[in-house]
Amino acid sequence: NGAVLTLPIDGENRMRHIWKVILGVVVATALAVPAQAGSRHTSLRSKVDSGVYEAGDFRIEFKSGRRAQLKVTHVDEPSRAIWETRPGVSFIRSAESYFHVEEHRGSFDIDEYNYRDLTRQKIEAIYQEYDQVVLLGSLRDYWGWNSAQFAMIFSESETGHLQFEIDVWGGSCWFWFCDESFNQIRLVYASEADEGFLGFGEQFTYDNLKGHRVGILAQEGGVSRGREPFATVLNLLSEGSAGDAYTSYAPVPHYLTTKNRSLFLENTEYSVFDMRDDREVEVRVQSPTMVGRILYGTNPMDLIEEFTEYSGRMKALPEWFGQGAVVGMQGGTDRLYEVWNQLQEYNTPIAAFWIQDWVGKRKTVIGSQLWWNWELDTDHYAGWNTMRADLENADIRLMGYINSFLVDPDGYKPWRRNLFQEALNDELVIYKDNGEPYFITNTDFDAAMLDLTNPTTQTWLKDVIKDEMIAAGFSGWMADFCEALPFDAVMHSGISGATYHNQYPVDWAQLNAEAIAEAGREGDIVFFNRAGFTRSPAYSTLFWEGDQMVTWDEQDGFKSAITGLITGGISGISLNHSDIGGYTSIEKFGFGLKREEDLLLRWMEANAFT
Repeated sequence: NGAVLTLPIDGENRMRHIWKVILGVVVATALAVPAQAGSRHTSLRSKVDSGVYEAGDFRIEFKSGRRAQLKVTHVDEPSRAIWETRPGVSFIRSAESYFHVEEHRGSFDIDEYNYRDLTRQKIEAIYQEYDQVVLLGSLRDYWGWNSAQFAMIFSESETGHLQFEIDVWGGSCWFWFCDESFNQIRLVYASEADEGFLGFGEQFTYDNLKGHRVGILAQEGGVSRGREPFATVLNLLSEGSAGDAYTSYAPVPHYLTTKNRSLFLENTEYSVFDMRDDREVEVRVQSPTMVGRILYGTNPMDLIEEFTEYSGRMKALPEWFGQGAVVGMQGGTDRLYEVWNQLQEYNTPIAAFWIQDWVGKRKTVIGSQLWWNWELDTDHYAGWNTMRADLENADIRLMGYINSFLVDPDGYKPWRRNLFQEALNDELVIYKDNGEPYFITNTDFDAAMLDLTNPTTQTWLKDVIKDEMIAAGFSGWMADFCEALPFDAVMHSGISGATYHNQYPVDWAQLNAEAIAEAGREGDIVFFNRAGFTRSPAYSTLFWEGDQMVTWDEQDGFKSAITGLITGGISGISLNHSDIGGYTSIEKFGFGLKREEDLLLRWMEANAFT
């Protein structure tokens, strides 16, 4: 039928997959069945009678028959469905999915295809087990050639939280081929055409995601985020670098709706929320297990508070942080005094000087970047102790910069500690499956990424923060990046890169928080993150929205910064900010994008009050 099918082929499974495809194509052609016909033929069957079951304060009602349906209510509002399936439609589905992800400078290209899709569901048992409600059943494809078993368990994990867990296992045999490789779960349930869906972490282009398909993967937001004509040109120069309307540094698999419904996933694996069908929502996880929670609340604030019971809540910023401007600048000691003198002429209150280039600079194809060897460059910032004392006497703090990458300074600049070599010697970095260190490309250089699943790495890196930053006089820093962990990285703990990818920025925030606490400075030092995931608010002191363009638009400009504050706030990111005036400009030979004065002033006003 003109379709092209890509399969994961390795030596062990090569012939099995080839024969399956040949047999499937022959049968499908003979019966004139369109490709993936089974995806349009879903049905729910039941071998059990109707009944109502209890999981704490939640009620799970099952209606049997041709229009079988599952409905969840709460004891405080027994007549309102806070979650329900579509009558007669399978709500659990699974597939053997080809899933391949490639990283390009922090952006990700996802190639996926479901080639054994189980869309027909039979519920074979429902029963109460203490405070849990258990559903057991089977799944099969349209022809009945492939099948699996599933279990779905409901329990009230805490007040207002109905936790659900879905597991799929088993498989079937074709002649002499047997397989148990169903690696995807989809949960499908009812929605209404006028039901708005809000949240999903930082989403920059749309606030209401009804009618959209949102992938939950922490990655570079991209320059222009799909705005043409820039996106086409940028993607030609560097694959994926433009992003799109849904790429986000800090996505969260969570939403609340205008019908006072809310659901989130506990999975860290790549997930997708598909709301393009007016009648339903499809939540997909690239895993044989899906764990999530349905929340109960009578208004949006209730639902946000229920969610942040799980995600964690950000603490108030220290008083010093609001006592003046945080002046972001670079250039060395003389330049800092120059800017300070200029600001004093205008009686500008200053809370801190944020100097990213405390580690020195290197030339790259995009101009200059920082040296990712986290020690003070005493040539660039000569007379550091005198400058630090002068600022302290004026009640002005210093802030710096760090990320979880390292580069080798040897042969390029003077160094006292070669942190890159220390980390390689002690095997503190991520690896490839061939045993070699896994280097990540950033502009025109490669960097080693630290393995945060290794307890030794955590201890070592916290000591670097305490010895090289806090001891040097910093009261805060940007804790940057963390979106680039490759899916095929080999981690110390044994967890797959695919499962750990979204968790990496959470652990990065936790590591920074622990270093501050160990130094006795909790509540005084502020670090701000770009990347995040569900539980980042439990550890981060502040967020930053990344690199917007110097434009007004909703794709990647001023409007997108406002939308990101709102959507992120709904998902627990309550303290957040953007760069005044945006960050990224594109200009060459007098053409491109350059910041307008009106934009700069308007952005100043917005940031002063958010």
